[in-house]
Amino acid sequence: MKRTLPGWWLAVAGMALTFGCAGDLGGSQQQTYNPPPVKVRPKKSVVPPEGGGDVPHPTYDVCWKCQRGLAEGRDAEVASVMGKEAAQAAALRGGMSIPSKRAVALVCLGTAQANLGQHEEALKSLEAAEDVQEHLPAVVRPQLLELLYHAELVSASALGDDARADRALDRLGEVTGDTDRYVQDRCAVAPDRQALPECGGSESPSVEPHTSATPDGTETRSPEGTPEVERESPAPAPDDEPDTDDGPASPIES
Repeated sequence: MKRTLPGWWLAVAGMALTFGCAGDLGGSQQQTYNPPPVKVRPKKSVVPPEGGGDVPHPTYDVCWKCQRGLAEGRDAEVASVMGKEAAQAAALRGGMSIPSKRAVALVCLGTAQANLGQHEEALKSLEAAEDVQEHLPAVVRPQLLELLYHAELVSASALGDDARADRALDRLGEVTGDTDRYVQDRCAVAPDRQALPECGGSESPSVEPHTSATPDGTETRSPEGTPEVERESPAPAPDDEPDTDDGPASPIES
């Protein structure tokens, strides 16, 4: 004799299966990010030399993890580790607190988030890092600031925050003395690069009046943005034909 399950049991089982699947779908859904075409990597090592010197060992350890992880492209791992390091450092109080550790962790966290395309989160982390930048180890401070502002430039540009991107570019100029190489990264991630003059947009940058030197050493200036055109002297008008024919012209004497 075939046994049949009670109707109420089948109803409960069906509901459990339905909600279970829905829960799996909802729980597995995570915000997706589009990683930028450029990645921010340390230009120079952020690990303090000679074993760290006066740098606290926990801070040195964070610098080492940051350098290795970013250089090897393990951005997701760096973001996870640095997020924990920053939270742990913030939870410590009194003599246990190590401000330099948290400052380094925030810089590296924001950089990894920018590389992952988590631009809003990256800007929050980098803003927090900038608030405590005075605690960055002096011996590697320039390298870490370069990371900070480079990542900020990429994320701000990707989000179309031109004001913040301009500011980050200015800071990079102060830290590195060069901005040209970073402009390419900005153009690569900008959602509307045609709106940016430095990316070849329609808006022309300010043009200095064109200056050229004449043979006598004086300068002539053309209107702004208008290239000077060399003018040719008009050709002399031909002489009127003589009324009489004197025969063939004589050759020019050498």
